[in-house]
Amino acid sequence: MHIQLRQLLLNKYELMKLHLLIIALTLTSMELFGQSNIDKKLKKSLDSIMNIDQKYRYLAEAKAKGRKKRIARKYNVSITNFDKDLMRMQKRYDSTNLIFVENVFSTRGYPGRNLVGDKTCMVAFFVIQHNIDKIGIYLDLMKKAEAEKQLPTKCVPMMEDRYLMNQGKEQIYGTQIYIPKGESKGFVYPIQDPENVNKRRKEAGYKETVEEYAKRFNITYSVVKLNEVPK
Repeated sequence: MHIQLRQLLLNKYELMKLHLLIIALTLTSMELFGQSNIDKKLKKSLDSIMNIDQKYRYLAEAKAKGRKKRIARKYNVSITNFDKDLMRMQKRYDSTNLIFVENVFSTRGYPGRNLVGDKTCMVAFFVIQHNIDKIGIYLDLMKKAEAEKQLPTKCVPMMEDRYLMNQGKEQIYGTQIYIPKGESKGFVYPIQDPENVNKRRKEAGYKETVEEYAKRFNITYSVVKLNEVPK
């Protein structure tokens, strides 16, 4: 009787081990299947583009005079026109990045999470964001990508605001800060129906109010009308 009970317990133990093994193998195969969907070649290309997309923008933020001089020597740019020279170089890269990304759009659609992974899915968004004249062309594509969870939330509202500001129209979510030429401090660009902007921000996934967002830029938020924006 004891031998039968011991054998029964062993059989149950073996069955449990087999069950756990099946679960482990299933999870592993699911993980590998998910990874196999990633286009590694495209991901690598987009990751390289991301580095280039940020390179001169990052360098242009150099504050210390000594650091600016070192960067100017390294990249053969004028210390007098430091920011302008770096951004001119960046614009050349922006143009070539755009050609690559537009080709991906036409052949593969938006390169989102399923195609290139969580981090790399942002690259095409940034490239279009930095080629502002193209936003109107690809805004619907971005909206579709966000709706299908191929882009993180909050990306499209920012792009839509940027597009509207570039058109000289009021933004919707209050994501765009306008800095007048020759000034060091800006303000939140005019917003449609400003009384309800925080409600729209919350619906779009933003946790900060427009007032809290402005403080991140050392700005005290106030309602500004379009006719008050310096030309």
